[in-house]
Amino acid sequence: MARLPRLSVGGVPHLLVQRSHQRQAVFIDDADRALFHQLLGEAARSEGVALHAYGLFDGEVRLVATPSTSEALGRMMQSLGRRYGGAFNRRHRRTGDCGKGAFEPQ
Repeated sequence: MARLPRLSVGGVPHLLVQRSHQRQAVFIDDADRALFHQLLGEAARSEGVALHAYGLFDGEVRLVATPSTSEALGRMMQSLGRRYGGAFNRRHRRTGDCGKGAFEPQ
């Protein structure tokens, strides 16, 4: 069954908390944080989301943001997840599989 859409209201500030899957690290080093920061800014500008504050923690990301439309926040997070997730997996030689043995042999 598909997940129901989350409530998002254009012009209203939202607090977003995105946690890692199975308590895995979202960021392994400062290069990961720098890339996420860059992609977050690009996605926010592209989708019309004003970022007010953020916290980049090892296992989660917290954002305070105001979307210009009800769809903008979801589109921003989807774009960010696709771009950062792919880059993280390539950089750290991961398959993207969240199960046991998710790291590819080196």
